[in-house]
Amino acid sequence: MPTRKCKSSQQSYNQQAGKCLTPATVRRHVVNGTKPKSYKGPITETGGGLTKGDLTRKVVKGTKQVKYVSVEKQATATARYNAPDSGFRAWGDAVKLARKELKIKGFVPVGGETQEGKELVAKVRSLLPAKKAKTKKKKEGPFRIPYENESSTRTKAQQNRGKLVSKKVHEEWVKSMFTE
Repeated sequence: MPTRKCKSSQQSYNQQAGKCLTPATVRRHVVNGTKPKSYKGPITETGGGLTKGDLTRKVVKGTKQVKYVSVEKQATATARYNAPDSGFRAWGDAVKLARKELKIKGFVPVGGETQEGKELVAKVRSLLPAKKAKTKKKKEGPFRIPYENESSTRTKAQQNRGKLVSKKVHEEWVKSMFTE
């Protein structure tokens, strides 16, 4: 029995249905898919392993541009910005207040070459709270405990390999070595 010719090259004749059918689109697993393709297209995940559930659609303020970003990264960035000690938010608020006080309208680069830009950056810096001096903490560790069954047949490189542990565990191990 001769097969029937369909209108579209993508369609094929199905004898059970008795008509030409277009095959359903199948989502492909591609290792290096982009975020937009993974969000709305036929690709299941991005190169980093993000699926449609891990991505969200974000419209950039002031433009019609759309970005697809990780839900987790967006939540982290929002929490950082909304934190009470956020320097980024403090800078933005200081710029808004300085522009209002100096009655600046339109585009003026903060710290630009113009006189307005230089006044603006000076005002912003005066409005910002003073920074606290950071004290560096001395890093401790990592501490290594050698393998218990170190035999003479092992090479120096193998003997030097050990388990990294905390300072407390290392001190206990040292005590146990010298009390026996």
